[in-house]
Amino acid sequence: MKLKNISLIDGQFVNAGISTDNGTINVEAEISSIAPIHIENAVWKETGDDALAYIA
Repeated sequence: MKLKNISLIDGQFVNAGISTDNGTINVEAEISSIAPIHIENAVWKETGDDALAYIA
């Protein structure tokens, strides 16, 4: 996997695009200084199908 892009929103949420051999995964995550990153959503860019199982 290779990180294609990342953007920080409101200092609390991150959107990232991750390139894989099977396509691109769009990830939305919440960040906190006191807790691990929590992935809110991960979907395949091409189909919109759930991709959490692939990145877990």
